[in-house]
Amino acid sequence: MPDFLADIDRKKVVVRRDLHFATTPGAGRAATNVAPAHTINGKKFEDHIIDQAMLLGATEEWTLYNDIVNNGGGPAHPFHIHINPFQVTEILNPAVSKDPFTLPDPWVWWDNIAIPPAAIPPDAAKEDKDKLVSGYIKFLSRFVDYTGAYVLHCHILGHEDRGMMQLVQVISNTTTVGHH
Repeated sequence: MPDFLADIDRKKVVVRRDLHFATTPGAGRAATNVAPAHTINGKKFEDHIIDQAMLLGATEEWTLYNDIVNNGGGPAHPFHIHINPFQVTEILNPAVSKDPFTLPDPWVWWDNIAIPPAAIPPDAAKEDKDKLVSGYIKFLSRFVDYTGAYVLHCHILGHEDRGMMQLVQVISNTTTVGHH
């Protein structure tokens, strides 16, 4: 394996990020022609706005949530990020269990994975049998060889086109400015 595909060391994580993917139902497409809203961290995509900035060479841990909206769960959101692959370390699929599944290392490299939708876990405690739990994916990523802007988004075209996308930028951790 090339060095850039060596397993990521958890001890080198310098930043942790939480991204919340949410689909808010419209008021009824046939009646009012209002489509669902698709957001990340409560925002729709805005061109030329950098939502996430990372330093070149940084190791980060991201947690991607599929949020509960209006007391309901939305669909699974297949997350995709351009340029940088990642290694999934933990998944909570509440339709399967209330407990997250920790993946053993060595981890697999991904560039696309579905964030499980919110659900009521089948093994929920009696007092929690009516409580939705958000699904999530936790991963590690390294930003090793590319500086510049690119996107992350839900890979469902209708979600991406309606705002479930962000601009990210990797910034060099060196400077060309001299000291006088």
